[in-house]
Amino acid sequence: MTDDDQNRADVVLTCLLVSSLVVSRTQAQGSGEATIFAEGVISTAEYESHSQFTPDGKQLYFVKSTPNFSFWTIARSRFENGKWTAPEVAPFSGQYSDADPFITADGSRLFFISNRPAPGKTNRDLDIWVMEKTSTGWSEPRNPGSPVNSPGNEWFPTATRICTEGLAGRQDFFLHQHARFRR
Repeated sequence: MTDDDQNRADVVLTCLLVSSLVVSRTQAQGSGEATIFAEGVISTAEYESHSQFTPDGKQLYFVKSTPNFSFWTIARSRFENGKWTAPEVAPFSGQYSDADPFITADGSRLFFISNRPAPGKTNRDLDIWVMEKTSTGWSEPRNPGSPVNSPGNEWFPTATRICTEGLAGRQDFFLHQHARFRR
């Protein structure tokens, strides 16, 4: 493996699915122990996961799933008057299975996966979709097509600083294939 290959491999991130959102309090705010986030409002007995805060920390997008994980919806909550509001279905979600929201560090784009129909595609797999931040919210979802999306399923859209500063361009995508390693 070359140094370039190793550097690219280092940007691969692994995401964990958890059934409740958990945060850690700092020593200044409390005990330093992990606690359930917004218990009863965001974290409930239902199936919440894949959370993303806007850069200002005032909105939270996350996935609510059916108990058998056959349908996913992206929900949104706002931090108002010192507490999180009851989640609502995000304006762009609810009709198709939508999941894995990811908001760029500058807040200018929101990526997610969806099985919604894509122009020119005959199959209904999971593709990455993107929306641009506007003065009134988010643009309509747009499927960026190939090479971002493939004939198979895409999962967990993510961008890191190394992906956007200094490799091949300003908005690079890296594809990762799982491989079995022999010992």
